[in-house]
Amino acid sequence: MAPSPLDWCVPAKTCHARRAVILLHEAHSLTAPEIADLLGVTLATVKIRLHRARRGLQQVMKRGCAVSNDTLGTPTCHPKS
Repeated sequence: MAPSPLDWCVPAKTCHARRAVILLHEAHSLTAPEIADLLGVTLATVKIRLHRARRGLQQVMKRGCAVSNDTLGTPTCHPKS
């Protein structure tokens, strides 16, 4: 079985927190201070979550995963051909 792209963020609560921050930053173009205000956390927390999310995603890509969403919309990792 291929590793999940979310293996790097355990427990699940941490996964959701990192996913939220990176999506708000990358997909919605919010700044770190805007994300901190929106989520009610400190700017330092947002910066840490962004860093760890990026590092985790980088590790997934190094493993040779092609990331896609399954039928439930959950990211899954498939070995690259």
